[in-house]
Amino acid sequence: MPEPKKGELSKNFLSRCIPQVIKDGITLRSGEKVTPHQKQAVADCFSMFRGAKKKKKKVKTEKKNLNQ
Repeated sequence: MPEPKKGELSKNFLSRCIPQVIKDGITLRSGEKVTPHQKQAVADCFSMFRGAKKKKKKVKTEKKNLNQ
């Protein structure tokens, strides 16, 4: 599954991710190889994008706390 690139906008990531998820046939929900509907691929990609942003924010917060 693709991952967001540094500084990548959500619309750019989604336009790259959705076709790849449909082609690969892997969804976050099941983790199994299936043929996801476009709506499920959109949901999975959006979730990946949000998750990557949250992870990045958490790392920054942890680094900030260590430096204090």
